[in-house]
Amino acid sequence: MNRYSVLALLGAGLIALSACATAPTPTPPPPTAVPTVAVELPSCPAGNEGYVNVEMGFTACHPSGWQASEASDPENDVLGVDITAPSDDAQPVPMTIRVRTGPLDPEASADEILQDFAIELMNRRSVQGRPVVPIAAIRIDGIAAAQDTIEGSTMVETQAVEYTGWVAGFPARERMWYITVSGPREQQMDIEVLYQDFIAQFHLLS
Repeated sequence: MNRYSVLALLGAGLIALSACATAPTPTPPPPTAVPTVAVELPSCPAGNEGYVNVEMGFTACHPSGWQASEASDPENDVLGVDITAPSDDAQPVPMTIRVRTGPLDPEASADEILQDFAIELMNRRSVQGRPVVPIAAIRIDGIAAAQDTIEGSTMVETQAVEYTGWVAGFPARERMWYITVSGPREQQMDIEVLYQDFIAQFHLLS
């Protein structure tokens, strides 16, 4: 089955940067205007601001002052965005919300896709030496989803920094969706609150 692995989508980020210098060329004719879709920002709790991603097709709320940046991987048909807390020298690994969509097996049922996702999460626990426990079933925007905690470490310069967080996945609109919220382990409680608030306010565009 041709499913995009959650292990690949839980990486640190897939931000594509391009900076190519080219020689001057004649000015082309103005492009044909493409109609844009106007989507109203969602109403969010105090301390949060609305976010709309028309390309991916969702709205959400995130803490005010956080920055969104594209994190897509066109070669693997993955769309993504990272929403990151303001930089802080005291926190070399900032709290980050990641949303990804990737391809899935069109012949598999939603139940089969969720079961495979849950198995992959349990395998990840086993590889990391964490207790293998049943994966929680939840709903996001009324859609059946599976969720689990994540743990790991990353190198910042020469220092290993431990992080923790939550990940959820669900199939919708012929794509597999992943929502990950992570940050420094010492902010575990804040990360859980952030995750719960984000998925509660997450909605697919109609």
